[in-house]
Formats: sequence, structure tokens, C-alpha cells
Amino acid sequence: MNSLPVIVRELRAEARNPATFWMRLVAAAVLLGLLSFLALTRGLDLDAGDEIFKTLHIGLHLAIWILVPLMAADCISRERRENTLGLLFLTPLSALDIVVAKSFVHALRAVLLWLAVLPVLAVPLLMGGVSGTMILCSVLVNATALGWALAAGLLASCFSRNRMQAVAVAGGLAFIFFLGTALASGLSVTLSMSGFVGDLVTVTLTRGLELNFTLESWSLTNLYNVPRRGGLGTFLRAVPTLPLNHTLLVACARPAALAAVSLLGAMLIAGRAIRLNWQEKPPSPRYLWFLRIFCEPLVWRAFFKRWIRRKLEKNPLGWLEQRSWVGRTAVGAWVAVVASFYIAIFGDSMLYRRVMTEMQFLAGLGLALAMTVVAAGSFRRERELGVMELLLITPQTEAEIALGRLKGIWEQFAPAMALLLGIWLWASLTFGKTGEWQMVLFFAATFVNLPVTGLYQSLKQRGLLGALMWTLWLGLLVPLGLALLLRGLGPEGALLGSSVYTIGVLFSDFSSLNARAILVNLVWLLPTAWQLGCAAWYWKRLRRTLVERSFPMEVL
Repeated sequence: MNSLPVIVRELRAEARNPATFWMRLVAAAVLLGLLSFLALTRGLDLDAGDEIFKTLHIGLHLAIWILVPLMAADCISRERRENTLGLLFLTPLSALDIVVAKSFVHALRAVLLWLAVLPVLAVPLLMGGVSGTMILCSVLVNATALGWALAAGLLASCFSRNRMQAVAVAGGLAFIFFLGTALASGLSVTLSMSGFVGDLVTVTLTRGLELNFTLESWSLTNLYNVPRRGGLGTFLRAVPTLPLNHTLLVACARPAALAAVSLLGAMLIAGRAIRLNWQEKPPSPRYLWFLRIFCEPLVWRAFFKRWIRRKLEKNPLGWLEQRSWVGRTAVGAWVAVVASFYIAIFGDSMLYRRVMTEMQFLAGLGLALAMTVVAAGSFRRERELGVMELLLITPQTEAEIALGRLKGIWEQFAPAMALLLGIWLWASLTFGKTGEWQMVLFFAATFVNLPVTGLYQSLKQRGLLGALMWTLWLGLLVPLGLALLLRGLGPEGALLGSSVYTIGVLFSDFSSLNARAILVNLVWLLPTAWQLGCAAWYWKRLRRTLVERSFPMEVL
């Protein structure tokens, strides 16, 4: 087998990579934290094993869709950047052999990540209530996600050279494949059941999402607040819940088989792309025509030149984030996404009343994840090209370098953030839920903290994946976990809230306050304080790191 030497080489390289071991530890720690939260809020009763298993399955399923594309996104593009891809072709290896070896190694990494969390998943099994059919369905659903996520990383890596571009493309393809997998799963359920009422796309997507996340039923009315209206409502009332039996296994096995076939197809496509494009070639005439027609300004060119020159003179470090047409287009693209989101929400009165808060929360998380990716890879390009040493000897001080890059990231996301948070604050104060404005304040602090934390991690971490994980953990997961912990503990919804109420009863001037209102404030105000404190701490560390030059110049 020609791929065996490459497999051995890749395995030895990954064995020396600290991120390989840290990723397993982080995945197990996240699921263990989720299990601890469930134990504090629901209790570890003997009849709660199935519900806890479903919740842990959801966490593992989402982790596969997020982590596997990131791990595989740079497997081939790194060879191209380091000019070692041509050396591989001097051996008897073919392009398909290289792709097979890369796919095998990263599939093994993903499977080992899966095995690292098995001790946590064994807890609900020991509690009871988890059937063998549910376990097999979980394995099939996660195997489906693993195949599609690995295919997204391979395709992004073979068509990209820059690592950040590969990560962005892998994330976009993974999201598209996620929706496609949900449609395929829903169609598999439809083929396994008799009768069909309603819109094809809506019903199949609804069924597929619940199959991937709940493993049990197709009644999303209570789980996702899908409005009972039209064909979908008729379908949900008419079709009974499908039990966990042979039919459900068949419904899970079809998408898994499709994922295996799709992964083989992605490997063939990647092999052909590498064989045709392994050498560095000048841009094709078609690509140059595309840039000239769609990416160059046609009107107000003088104004555009003055605007670019002013940004360069005012903030040269921030200009580096928007010097290309992709960076400049990203500003308007995020505004268009948020505007389209609110048009869809306000256009449906039923959806607007029932799930607006949840949808705005998800939109805020999406913007936060995008900012995390941009911030964690910000200084990486300068370190790869050796520009970082030149920046440190310019007349600009270390504080001006850090502040200029921060301003560049904030300017890229500021219009979309202002639109999202402004409408969210207006809606929450007008007819929103009690305490919803604190969520707006939390996301405002999150958008302040994430660029600072991401810039510091982009300097201190050698690898992009490590910088992403630390930024995501410190800037998003920890404060969200703190909010969930405060909401879930104690008889009043949070142990801290009940303690505040108890203190209030002891003082007559304080006893008239509503304990629940105090609780709602503390649930989001304490994580907000975490975000602001974290931003201040890492801003100080960022400046000190630049002054002392205490960061590795090379990157992985």
C-alpha cells in the first residue's frame, strides 16, 4: 500500500502535536461539565438516564461538526504552503494515495476524540433507561456527522493555500453539509413512515434535526417551538411518535451510508484537485475577469481611493484587516445577514412572538463565533510571513499596534453588532421578557472581550486550533456556563438568587425587592462582569507580551 509511509509520517507528526492531546482533554472536560450541570439541575435519578444521554449526545454531535472540520482544514494546504507537496510527488505516491493517508489520520484523530468522551457517556448507561437501539442510533448519527465533517475539511484544504481561508471554507461547507444531512435524515424518516402531509422541505428538515438531536421522536412542537400552522402543524398532529425500533435504525443507517459514499467522493475530488493544482500557477484569465468585473469599484473611484488612503493613514494595523476585497465585503455581508434575519423574524408574527429571544440569542452566538475566528487568527499571518518582527521596530509603540488591530476587528463587526443589539434592546424594553436587556448587555461585553482575548491567544499559541479553543473557552463557554449554573441552582432557579432573597428578608428596607428580579439580573450581570474583567486582564497581558517579546515567532 503506497499510502502507508505517509500514514506513519502523519501519525508521528500528530503524536508530537500538543493540540492532539489537548483537544481530547477539552472535549472530555466540556462533556463532564455538562454532566455536572445536569446533575445539579435535574439530579441523577435512576429514571433520568435517557434524558441525560440525549443531552450529552447533543453536545458530542455539535462538537463533531465544529472540531472535525477545523482539525482537517489544513491537512493539505499546509503541505502546499511549506512546499512539501511537490516532494511527495517525487515518490511513487499518487494524489489519491496522499488524500487517503491524510483522510485516514484525521479520521483516526476524530475517532480517538470520540473515544475520549466515552467514560462520560457511560454514566447515563450505568443509571439505566438507555436502550441498545438508542446507543446504535447515537453511533450512526455521529458517524454521519463525522463523515460529512471530514469531507468538508478535505475539500476546503485541497482548494486553499492560506490556513484562515481553509478554516473559513471548511466552516461554511460544514454548515451546508449539516443542513443537507438534516434534510437527508428527514427524508429517510419520511421513507420509513407511511403517510405524508405538508411541505416537503420544511417537514424533512424538521424531522432530520430532531432525529440528529433527540434520537426518539419527530414532534418538534414543544422542543423547538415550531408554530402549529399550515401543513407542518397538520403533519405534527397527524403523525404519531415513532418508537425506538428497527424502523428508527433504518432511518439512521441510510444517512450514515450516504455519508460514507460522500466521503469517498470527496476524497476522489480532492485527489483530482491536488493532481491538477499541486504546482503554483498564475491566476487564470477567467479568475482575473471575475475580479475585474465583481471585485473592483466601478463608480466613485476617487472617493474610494480617498477613503482607503484615510484608513491607511489613520490606522495602518486596522487597514491590514480590510486591505483585500474579501475583508471589505465582510462588513456589508454581516450587516446583510443580520438584516435578513430580522426581516424573517418580523415578517412572521407567530415566529416573532414565540421564538424571537431564542433566535436573537443564536444570532449573537453566530457573530461571536465569527469574531472568535477572526481574532484568534489575526496576528498569525504576520508571524507566518515574518512581518511581526518588522512591526515591532516601526515608530508605533506596542500599545498602538495592539489598539490598531483591535480597532480593525471592531470596525469589521461594529455595524452588524450595532444593528443586532440595537433592535434587540428596543424589542426587549418594549415587549420582551423580564430581564432580557441583561442578555443584550452580556453580548455587548462579549463583543468587547473576544477580540482582546483572541489577539492575546493568537500571539501566545503556536497553533491556530489552540488559539481558537482557548478564545472560545475563555470568551464564550465559561461565561455562558456561569449563567447556566446561576440559573439552574437552588429553589429559586439559582442558589445565589435565593441567598440574595434570604439576605433581603433580614433587612426591612430590602425585603420589598423581588427575589426573582434580583436573580434575573445576577444571572447575566455576573457573566458580563466576567467578560469585562477578562478583557481588561488580557489587554494588560497583550501589551506586556508585545513589550517583552515573549511569544513564539514560529507557528504550527
